Amino acid sequence: PVEDFEKTFARKLSPNEYYFNPQIGFLSLNTQLQPDEVLGVAFQYTFNGRVYQVGEFAQDVGLDSTQGVQKVLFLKLLKATSQRPTLPIWGLMMKNVYTLDLFGGIQREDFKLNVLYEEPSGGLKRYLPETAPTVEGQPLLRILNLDRLNNRNDPQPDGVFDWIEGFTILPQQGRIVFPVLEPFGRDLDRLAYNGQATALKQKYIYYQLYDSIKAIAQTYANVNRFVMQGQAKGTGGSEIFLNTFNIPRGSVTVSAGGQLLREGADYVIDYNLGSVKILNQGILSSGIPVQVSFENNAGFGLQQRGFTGLRLDYLANKKLALGFSTV
Repeated sequence: PVEDFEKTFARKLSPNEYYFNPQIGFLSLNTQLQPDEVLGVAFQYTFNGRVYQVGEFAQDVGLDSTQGVQKVLFLKLLKATSQRPTLPIWGLMMKNVYTLDLFGGIQREDFKLNVLYEEPSGGLKRYLPETAPTVEGQPLLRILNLDRLNNRNDPQPDGVFDWIEGFTILPQQGRIVFPVLEPFGRDLDRLAYNGQATALKQKYIYYQLYDSIKAIAQTYANVNRFVMQGQAKGTGGSEIFLNTFNIPRGSVTVSAGGQLLREGADYVIDYNLGSVKILNQGILSSGIPVQVSFENNAGFGLQQRGFTGLRLDYLANKKLALGFSTV
């Protein structure tokens, strides 16, 4: 692979493997891509009454007459095998989406979300200790445009997270979407520190979260102080408890929609505690029932018992010996 393109064999994703919002034009996969996997897209859009196309569609590309196979498709690259911040596709990554690990659906009832700042020696606060005068004392939820409406969708902040399905929340995928691309980086700079001194910005803005890989960004503890806190109810989870323990290894079978799943790829098992955790987010978000069958060895090998034995041997002669044992 090089910086400008990737050449690979690919398949077309089915609609239940991703979420697409045509109004604001973003795409979110239901499953996490592996480091060696590539994602490309072709699409059309309309601007000022004129239709534009990015990439090529399979039906528009004919067969190679010399080999009898379809010619190479050219697509817009969204994810490559390299995730270096210096690559152009780094800017296409949505860094404003956070998962709640509540797959299978989040209920709106009793849902609460707050964005907090952990002030050194001051605890968690709903607001930033220092900002531009125009937003001084405003909750972070409001500054980051997650509170612009009241419960009747009137343009009046009410201190509560704006539940707008498909825009601020993806309930089936269990994800929160910030209306700004870098909520704790450049957008926080623009929204809360416009015109302020550089020293003040460097004290609060987490630029490294967006221009570095995760391992490097986590080393900047002085600005890694933002916390999301709340409560949510989900209609399903990623972990299945089997109500038993000490399950024999290799005795668990997991299937979804009649198809056997692979241990280690689609799910992992805690054999001692008796739980199955589904890793394949596409299965969880699709709502397909998951069946688990297993052997129940509850208690086997974990019970300790004491016993007493007696052994008697009598040697009558060199050719005859008698013995007796009891427990």
